[in-house]
Order: sequence, then C-alpha cells, then structure tokens
Amino acid sequence: MKKKYDIIIGNGCSFTQGGGLNNPLIYKFLTGKEEEGNAGEIYMKENSYPKFLSELLDCEYMNTSESCSSNNFILERAYKLLKELKEKGNLLIINQLSYASRFGFATGDKYYSYNNLDGKLVYDYKNNEHKNGKFTKIDSSSPFDQYYKKYILEVFDAEYYWECISMQMDLFNSWCEKRNIDNYWVSWDEYNRISHIDRVIDCEGEHAAAWATNNELLLSHIPNIPQHDLHLSIEGHKNLTNIIFDRIKLDNK
Repeated sequence: MKKKYDIIIGNGCSFTQGGGLNNPLIYKFLTGKEEEGNAGEIYMKENSYPKFLSELLDCEYMNTSESCSSNNFILERAYKLLKELKEKGNLLIINQLSYASRFGFATGDKYYSYNNLDGKLVYDYKNNEHKNGKFTKIDSSSPFDQYYKKYILEVFDAEYYWECISMQMDLFNSWCEKRNIDNYWVSWDEYNRISHIDRVIDCEGEHAAAWATNNELLLSHIPNIPQHDLHLSIEGHKNLTNIIFDRIKLDNK
C-alpha cells in the first residue's frame, strides 16, 4: 500500500492502550525483566495495535487511549486531538468504543470516568495528571458517585444509549470526511448495535472481545501466565492490526 498517512492515532480505553502488558507480573513473565520506571507503560504502547499499524502504514503513531475511558470521553478526546493536529499532515484515527455502562463527565479541572460500579478514575487536568488517572472506589458520600450509581441502576437504557452513540458516530464520520481525515471504529463489545454505521471494523462478524476470545488472543489464554487478564495479548494486537490494515487497503484501492 502506498504511503498515505503521516500520523495514526489509536484512541480508546485500556484495550487499545495495551492494558495488561504493563502489569508488573505479566511484564516480567513476558520479558524476563523486573519493571523499572515507565518500562511497563512503554512496553504496552509499543506492543499495541496502533504501533503495529503504524509500521505497516509507514507513519508515526500516537496512542492516546486511557484506562476505563467511557465512550463520551473517547469521542471528546478524539475531537479535541484532531483539532490540535489538523496542520500536522494526513491523519488516520481508530476510535475503539468501550462499555456502554462506563460514564464520564468533567467538572472544574477534573474529569471523572466511571468504570461500571467497580470504581472511577479521576483525571486532574490542572496538574496534568490525566495521563495516569487515579482509580478509586465509589464513594457513598459523593453526590457525583451517587448520581452515577442511580443512573446506571435506575435510569440507563442500553438501546437508547446506542442510538445516541450511533448518531454521534455518523456526525463524527461526516466531520472527519469534511476535513480529509480518515477514521475507523473498533467495537470492543456490542458490535451488533453499531455494525450498520459506516467505517466500523468487522472482526469476523463479532465485536473485538468475542473475536479475541474465540481465537484465544487474550492474555488469559497464554499458558501459565501469572495473572488472569482479559486484555489482548501481543498476538491479539498483531491479529487485530491485520484486520484493520486489510480494511484500510480495501478502502484505498
């Protein structure tokens, strides 16, 4: 494929970030080394599909993904980032959609990204801590936490939620097309909800999680791995790279 892009951006949650590969036990198991400094963070991004895809496309890469990101956080990040990079050359962005029940919102200098009912990540933009959000438990005394809990348990409607996300995807596709930015979508789950939207990657007719599970491409499928982890293995990232690359080649014939 002829060189077309200057930068590829991988934007999603931990599944695109390379999550699991930065786990100290898994890092040591796969590399034979103790983790020092940012070695795990570097290792996971250097072995994620945005990096592998940049090698096939002969361009620079950015992996802007952050653990536990909600879909609204992912879309907001994509929009802001592309506006910043619009003069940097030809751009390609892969947005990986996350779980519907994750929820994110900003207030003041902080962004809260709730990970189901397991807890939340708090990103402090004022102190530039958004690259390493701090995970905390749901706090019964926090009005934000209680709002989220009631929203998920009493208000959340999955069908309506995906209708809204589908509309946002259509609008984002049009926004990118107008600016000559190529964009694609990877669905970690609920592929059937968004498969009708243009530029959604087909992982053998499944969402990425089911595809990876069926093909034993998760970290948990590696024999004797020291910790159960449902993120993609390095082989999983490489296989997903090939699926995305084949789609891009097909669209550029």
